[in-house]
Amino acid sequence: MEKIRPIGINDLQDCLRVINESFATVAKEFNLTEQNCPRHPSFMKIDTLQKRFAEGYQMFGLYDQEKLVGYVSMSIDENNAAELHNLSVLPDYRHKGYGKNLLDYCEKRAKELGCGKIKIEIIEETKY
Repeated sequence: MEKIRPIGINDLQDCLRVINESFATVAKEFNLTEQNCPRHPSFMKIDTLQKRFAEGYQMFGLYDQEKLVGYVSMSIDENNAAELHNLSVLPDYRHKGYGKNLLDYCEKRAKELGCGKIKIEIIEETKY
């Protein structure tokens, strides 16, 4: 059974592992490298997470048993919209509804905080 809970500062290294491994599949699919896309989450470093934690980003981990297998963070912008960052699920744990569970959890938190909108960025390939 999975459980979503807030992330503490001591969990950031595990979160980084989940983010890097999860986004590595996207980087491979779109031929992204640290040279041509250094800000892609598959190349994120711990200082980025530490900075976001210090800035007050709300961070949540999804645990299967006691293993961290999913991650998302949320910040609130100047228009009181929730912004989701780095929604991640480890490849071996995909297609179990974990990503949707993280999104639903963030939607609930955003409503509790009085946000009227949620924003999320994704990479999408369009074929013509």
